[in-house]
Amino acid sequence: MIRVALIGPTGLARTGMEALLARADDLEIVSDGPDVAIVFHRDADDSETEGTPYLVLVEDADSAAGALRDGARGVLPQNTTAEELAAAIRALASGLTVIAPEFVTALLSATPARQSNHETEALTPRELEVLRLLGRGLSNKEIAARLAISDHTAKFHVASVMSKLGAGSRTEAVTEGLRQGLILL
Repeated sequence: MIRVALIGPTGLARTGMEALLARADDLEIVSDGPDVAIVFHRDADDSETEGTPYLVLVEDADSAAGALRDGARGVLPQNTTAEELAAAIRALASGLTVIAPEFVTALLSATPARQSNHETEALTPRELEVLRLLGRGLSNKEIAARLAISDHTAKFHVASVMSKLGAGSRTEAVTEGLRQGLILL
């Protein structure tokens, strides 16, 4: 059973979302200890999603990019179907990142293309490991545990990877890593 928190909706919107998700036998709406959160507004308080992978329902590609920069692990349009939403929740609970197809092209075209790979400072072997783990959607804490390093060191490596790849977000770092052939998903 995947436990899902709804952050933001009230009244009829919340009732409607609960009814949509009730169709799935493996999803349960909870208020404490969720596995995944659904956020209905980008300005959600960080304490509401701390340590929980979350997806944001957005209006357009610009909002999707902003949500990803802010730490969302998924972005879907507000008119997402119940089946698509349930599939996205399952993907996030499995550690994947979810981006609606209509946002992918806009997000990739918004990322400045590199003219050649030699412009990028080379990543160290440890940074390549960190990039691969970022590609799996792991948080800094999860990367630290996987590599047996401190949370602070993991955060340092993530920042270094992003800097060397010229990325403004974890998603952009993974995208650039894929583009350069540094990682495969």
